[in-house]
Amino acid sequence: MLTVEKLLEARQLIQVLQEKQDKVFSELCDEVSKRHKAEYPDLGIMLEDFCYNHIYYPGKDINKFIKDLHSKEIILEM
Repeated sequence: MLTVEKLLEARQLIQVLQEKQDKVFSELCDEVSKRHKAEYPDLGIMLEDFCYNHIYYPGKDINKFIKDLHSKEIILEM
């Protein structure tokens, strides 16, 4: 049975996890050079979509995205 306590605990846990996700994503974005950010202004949106909307990226699309970043020299090692 759903209780107020369970509801509030779930809300608090979700907020903590979202903060952790945001920190991980921010650290990831910090790894991208300023030159690449300027050269590819949509890169932040692409990374956000890739990281947060992972259900839309089957294996072949993940590889395609990674190859695209590698071809742009955003990812230097594969």
